[in-house]
Amino acid sequence: MIKRLLITTAVIFLISMLIDGLSTGTVDDSIENIGELQLTPFLKAQIVDYFWQNTKYKTKHKALFKDLEKHGYEEWELAVIFSDHRIEFIEEPKDTSYLDSLFSEKSIQKGKDILVEHDSLLRAVEDKYGADREIIVSTWRVESNLGEFLGFYRVFNVFYTKWLRASRYKIRKYARNELKCFLIICKENDWDPLTIYGSCAGAFGWAQFIPSSYRRWAVDGDGDGKINLFTLADALYSIANYLKEFGWRQERWDRRNKRAIYAYNHSWGYVKLVYKYANKIGFGSNFK
Repeated sequence: MIKRLLITTAVIFLISMLIDGLSTGTVDDSIENIGELQLTPFLKAQIVDYFWQNTKYKTKHKALFKDLEKHGYEEWELAVIFSDHRIEFIEEPKDTSYLDSLFSEKSIQKGKDILVEHDSLLRAVEDKYGADREIIVSTWRVESNLGEFLGFYRVFNVFYTKWLRASRYKIRKYARNELKCFLIICKENDWDPLTIYGSCAGAFGWAQFIPSSYRRWAVDGDGDGKINLFTLADALYSIANYLKEFGWRQERWDRRNKRAIYAYNHSWGYVKLVYKYANKIGFGSNFK
């Protein structure tokens, strides 16, 4: 009895060490490095047992864990992640607008500078996807202020909250899938899931994709073998690919192109902002 109590105490301490280390940096901020601790099978089993004894959502977690184990996760890794003290339910999330300065002289000049500085990259993107460079940069500006505004909410917590607390089944189902996709992306990129911030809707990265869109339409623009929307080439290629998939075509001035931008963010006001900024930064552009 005493031996088991000591083991349980040691496991609790181990879990706390892992979680605290991930959040403070004393253990490297990646799920890959959890594995580097080389825990024995016995200790891993103890971590899992402790988690199942203490979770309030055993049935839901078990089903999700089973799905994620098909994508490279071990059960004990998931137990550590879902025990993290940084997990919290988000009450009435709301994003802060950063678009007040969208059409300021400084903002417009910055967009023009991007077009010049990354001319060769944008030309390559245009050639591959047929999406106009001004529209790509404008979308990037409106979505994340050219990568400077990534959001205030932990993406994990956004979808975790909706999955477990939303009143409508459709929203819970949607959030579960997004959370699963998000954790798969984190596994593929060796990210600690609780360090990734995004919008109140769970969109993240420079291109502000939700996880399911990330997995479906994001592309490896720089050829490094990974899709990382916190890098320039991957973000620009992915924006262009998304627009192409939803119908954007160069030198076509009709509602189909507007619908492609509308698909990115379901607001006609958003479409107008993207067009207006594109026209402001373009050299003779006339998107309408």
